[in-house]
Amino acid sequence: MKDSKSHLSKESIDRITPAVANFYLSEGNEMLRNTVTVGNHITERAYILLTAMVTVMTGFGWVLSGDRGWLYLACSAIGLIASLTVIAILISKVITIHTICVPGQTPSGFKIDKFMDYYRQTGTDGERMYVDLVVGHLDNVETAIQHNLNDIKQRTLWYGRCLYIILCSSIAIGFLLLLSGLIQA
Repeated sequence: MKDSKSHLSKESIDRITPAVANFYLSEGNEMLRNTVTVGNHITERAYILLTAMVTVMTGFGWVLSGDRGWLYLACSAIGLIASLTVIAILISKVITIHTICVPGQTPSGFKIDKFMDYYRQTGTDGERMYVDLVVGHLDNVETAIQHNLNDIKQRTLWYGRCLYIILCSSIAIGFLLLLSGLIQA
């Protein structure tokens, strides 16, 4: 059944054989599985960074609890603010706010009755019916892949921003510690 939103023309659909349709579907499903894997890796890295930031934040809190002077107070404040910012971004933009489309479809998602009515009306059967079904599913796979890629792009962007915040705050803290060493020398 040719859908008006299909990425394939009617002419292409009419010429595709079941074997070619299976190849395209196999490749599409493989790409979809790969996008799910990449999304899972981003989440894993975010959890690792989240754990590191909580640990670092604890260390800066420990420094703040003692009387070590204004420089250590400034370093700890920068570190705590950066850690809290990174934690907030990781939780709100990388870990919890995302949806990944996975391979496969529920039987109800195929709308079998609607397709069978269409095929009865058009007299389509056999290989053409199979190819139409696969092409319809290819469109769903394409949509899922694009959704996953957009999700991955946004989450990667926010993860990169977290790394940038860590880098900048580390440079600032290092500069303050270096300045302290020069002042004391």
